[in-house]
Amino acid sequence: MDMSDRQGLQSTRKGSALAWMVSFGCGALLLTWLLQTRHRVVITTFWETPFATLLAVGLVSGIALAIGYRNGLHGMRILKGLAISAFLLLALAAYFTETAWSWILLPGLGLFMMGAFTGLGSLVLRSLQLAPRSVAVEITLGAVVGCWLVSTGTFLLGIVGLAAPAIIRIAWATAVLVGLIGALPLAGRARHAMHSNWAQLGNDGRFVVGLTGLFGVVVLLGCLLAPMDYDALEYHLALPRHYLVWGAIRPTPLNFYAVFPQGAEMLFMGALAWVPKAFAGSILANALHAAALLSALPGCFYAARRWAGGVEAGCAAVLLIVSTYFATWAAGRAHVELFQLQAASAALACLALPANAWPKRGSAVIATGIAAGWGACLKYTSIPCIALPLAVVWMVLGRRTPSEKPTVPQRLLPPILFGLTALALWAPWGLRNLIRTGDPLFPLLVDWLPWADWDPILQHQFTIIHTRPPIPVLQTGLELFGQFAGGMREVDPDAANRLGPLFWVLPWAALAAWRSRAIRVLAAWYVVVILLWLTTTFQVQRYVFFLAPAAAILATAGWDQIGAQVHKERVAVRVALALALLWLPFHLRYSWGARMYANILGADVRGAERPQGVTLEDEVFAYLWHGPSGGNEFRFWDTLDHLTRAGLPIWLLGEAQTYHVHPNGLTYATVFTRHPLEELVKSADSPDDLRQALIEAGDPALAFHWEELARLETSRTFVDPLTGEEQSGYWRFAPRDWEMLKQLLNHPDWYQRVFPSQAFPEVPAGPDWSQPGEQIRRWAMSYSDQLPAGPPRVPRIEILLPRTRVSAPLQEPSASE
Repeated sequence: MDMSDRQGLQSTRKGSALAWMVSFGCGALLLTWLLQTRHRVVITTFWETPFATLLAVGLVSGIALAIGYRNGLHGMRILKGLAISAFLLLALAAYFTETAWSWILLPGLGLFMMGAFTGLGSLVLRSLQLAPRSVAVEITLGAVVGCWLVSTGTFLLGIVGLAAPAIIRIAWATAVLVGLIGALPLAGRARHAMHSNWAQLGNDGRFVVGLTGLFGVVVLLGCLLAPMDYDALEYHLALPRHYLVWGAIRPTPLNFYAVFPQGAEMLFMGALAWVPKAFAGSILANALHAAALLSALPGCFYAARRWAGGVEAGCAAVLLIVSTYFATWAAGRAHVELFQLQAASAALACLALPANAWPKRGSAVIATGIAAGWGACLKYTSIPCIALPLAVVWMVLGRRTPSEKPTVPQRLLPPILFGLTALALWAPWGLRNLIRTGDPLFPLLVDWLPWADWDPILQHQFTIIHTRPPIPVLQTGLELFGQFAGGMREVDPDAANRLGPLFWVLPWAALAAWRSRAIRVLAAWYVVVILLWLTTTFQVQRYVFFLAPAAAILATAGWDQIGAQVHKERVAVRVALALALLWLPFHLRYSWGARMYANILGADVRGAERPQGVTLEDEVFAYLWHGPSGGNEFRFWDTLDHLTRAGLPIWLLGEAQTYHVHPNGLTYATVFTRHPLEELVKSADSPDDLRQALIEAGDPALAFHWEELARLETSRTFVDPLTGEEQSGYWRFAPRDWEMLKQLLNHPDWYQRVFPSQAFPEVPAGPDWSQPGEQIRRWAMSYSDQLPAGPPRVPRIEILLPRTRVSAPLQEPSASE
């Protein structure tokens, strides 16, 4: 290369660095203009604008590129500098800023952390000589190992009482920095592998890759949804936040879900420790959940490429997964399903890898055991649906050839090694339950390992609520496909829980590839899990989303074989493209990213300052509930938070979404647990006895969410095996119990209603309030002696303080604040 060529190359590199900065700046200016004009956002200071945030990212990236090009650096060296600078910028912006604009960066921070966890797992695999020779498999398996290491480490810190946010942040920062040592070389190998695979793709395949990237961006935008999911606010996010407040992982007997494995929740705990704001912390938790899906895609790609017909088939399978609407829906919720999919994808990739691609004999067995063990740390359903089928597969694969008759050691040694590996990873959670309840799989083995706090009524209730009568398979398939088609016509929140044709239609194409032994095994696993789901659960579709890699591989293998029979090429790729393009408008129309902007920007329209008297740490949550429809709901939770922070014990009945409330002094009960108030009411002979029992219990304030009580009364019912009477699935109050509670609360000398108050009346109940829970509704209608004058109304939510604790009326935020 002569001097002129070098000068031209340097000019090109400088120009690319300058273009990088200019593009960020122009994009930030455009975004700021759109926000100010279309959404009427009031910008108080320059540093609160998205322009400032994105400009900072552009400057740091541009400076890094310019320095790198000036010193002759390129390729991986520049990527290393960008990765480190981006991590530091994201971490500082997320931790120190008070505005919502910096939270737009949190999905990137979550993806960066997952990359670091993957590097950490890769280092461990290589040190143990378990790393596969396929980069795609190493990425997915490394993500599994890294997530388990960080999750288990966080759990152990919490068990020994070292769960203070500062300690968790230090531990996570250490794990991320160590993980970068393994992540950067892995990224270099991945880049070379991508170039090799890209060269094998035609135009259709390259379009599939581009469309997959677009769906990946939509999935990351989905992380920005406000934390409003019931399960997340009840335990997926609530329990980790409570542990951080306590500085330790404590037994929480009134939250039933605290006895389940909490592998994903420990990762959410680290996210909430890293970003103290409740709303921002939930975004980072969502981002880790979504990043688990993205880390699973390389493993799925390799398995599909191996079993379904080449690189283009692998790309088609990945597109089928990421374009399924559930992927975007799940990204906006801190659940566990995408981590389960990560474990299943790693297990399939390890099975697809040939024996000579592992460093030593037995590595594949241990690797699949690691994947199954991580799945068991997430959810009990992973044991029968992932671990047990894999054990059977390894028993079948004990013979080297289909015609060889294996010896007993050859048949038993692989499943035993697999089981011991999975058991070792799951052991911390099993030991915790064994110590706490005597049942490592509580409550699944309670018939043989009884627990004093768990009686036959609760076990019967648990069984009835978690199962439904088997639904005819044909009827289910027609209903689900009909729901999918209906969901395409209109935006329906319930449609987010539908899996679409990927699960119920496309896998049938695998019949065309039935001659493949791998496809037969995969189809058998798929069918068995679907039958288990239909017959032993209450058919929540997200419970089987971890089958998405299997469904995508079956579909692409079948369509590829059909194309070969009719002498057509790239049939699987084109089917995937057609379905993805069909799904894309639905994704974008109901994009959680767009809903996030509506939430945050609409919040700024309602007021740019924190409402006076608000004690909740989450300003955005306050804004979201500051309008006429949600104001009372927000003030109810804010009043609870104010009282618990003041040291007042509170018993909350009817609601368990306690993520936004300080947990000290708060007593609440989830399903399958008995609220102390329920026990006191049943044991009292008169209102005076009940009042005396409450005084002896600490004289707590009483909070009721009557609307939720009425809804839950009829949402789940079961027949009491002792009395033969139909009971509510959540409460067992008899009419006599309601009457005694009414007399207690209406006594003029015992309680004072502090919410809703005369100055802050309750919003009139909506039409849905009069439908469910007739018993509670009729009782609550008669309980109106202390309501403000006016037409009879049902109190949706209320808080009552014992008069012995009231020194002055509680001043609540006014409706105008």
